[in-house]
Amino acid sequence: MNPPRDYFSRKWLLPARALWTLAAVVLFIMYIPGVPLAFGDLAKSCAGDGCVPTALTADEAELLAEYGLGLRAYAAFIVSLDITLTPVFTALAVLLIWQRRPLRMGVITAFFFLFLGPVFFGEGVRAFERAYPEVRTLVLVLTSVSVVLFILMLHLFPNGRFYPRWNGFWVLPFCVLVVLEPVLLPAGSQSYSASFFVVVWGMSAAVIGLVMQIYRYRNISSVVQRQQTKWVLFGLLAMFLGMLPWMVFVEIAPLEPGPGRLIFNLSLSLQYVLILIMPFSLVVSIQRYRLWDIDLIIRRSLQYALLTGSIVLIYFGGVIVIQSVIRALTGQGDSPIATVLTTLLIAALFNPLRTRAQNVIDRRFFRAKYDAEQALMRFAAASRDEVDLGRLAGEILAVAGETMQPQVLNLSLRPVDGDGDTIRVS
Repeated sequence: MNPPRDYFSRKWLLPARALWTLAAVVLFIMYIPGVPLAFGDLAKSCAGDGCVPTALTADEAELLAEYGLGLRAYAAFIVSLDITLTPVFTALAVLLIWQRRPLRMGVITAFFFLFLGPVFFGEGVRAFERAYPEVRTLVLVLTSVSVVLFILMLHLFPNGRFYPRWNGFWVLPFCVLVVLEPVLLPAGSQSYSASFFVVVWGMSAAVIGLVMQIYRYRNISSVVQRQQTKWVLFGLLAMFLGMLPWMVFVEIAPLEPGPGRLIFNLSLSLQYVLILIMPFSLVVSIQRYRLWDIDLIIRRSLQYALLTGSIVLIYFGGVIVIQSVIRALTGQGDSPIATVLTTLLIAALFNPLRTRAQNVIDRRFFRAKYDAEQALMRFAAASRDEVDLGRLAGEILAVAGETMQPQVLNLSLRPVDGDGDTIRVS
């Protein structure tokens, strides 16, 4: 039985939409003029502590020029990532909050998306802050709000309520403290995105929120809510993998200027692709649209991740081994023969590796589905040669019981022409 839909209170819907609209106006008043300011910061070389993390030094700009790219082209590339991400988050937020009858979790997520795009991931608001330092406290407060909304989403999903109830008694006071922290401690230690207090608290509360989601999944959630949770965790995992390089190489242990940092900056597009998976998976979950597709998505993702990792290991291992053999036999150095032979080996092993990866993942993580497929294969093999309807009916019941596990099973087979006895099996 599907759980009832938790709709947002009609009494509070108009104030919530008014607050959302006000927040959107404030954010985009800073974000829109901040985009060309961010472009200007990136279109010139910069060195020192006051530089944007993605700004290039003069040496990095020269290295970029060797590949035929100038600073303006680089700045356009970085800014284009920003102006792709923010409209997507905003459009999905509009979809959720301006529905005829929005869900409670949909309204919370709409606020989360509104702040996540321009404040959490966007550079426009920060560029506006650098140009107009008097709004610094406001920007820090808005950044803290975006972190708080993320934490609330983790702890309230999927129905907008805290479970267990005592969980809200520590989450809400800390949320208020985090929002007020830029005002109460304006001189606190800062990372690039926010104060260290906000970063540490946000990461700690996020981990606890994930634990709470697992607790809900195992002890409270219905079948539908479990499918919703799978979508959310899939999106959050993708976003975490996208954010992890930034957190490590920008927030925690910044890379030194050089080729490595330049490559990291140019790889941001891959990180943004992973981040974009999260809002779409969250909307699918909240709207309960094609919820059961997530099982296939997770299954395929695990299978092809294992397949890709195996191919990479075989390829590089094959190249090293074959190069060593050729070098020992001929005394020559690197030879293209090793690459050709390894490529042919990969082509020959691709289908067996894919089949093996599918079987391993199904047996380890999708045991019920794997057992059901095996049962159906056994039934198909047995039914080819079976001519006795009584035995065939028994096989049908055995397969249905093994794959669907119903409480009661009954099967009746009636003669087509009306002659003969009806076969009943239970």
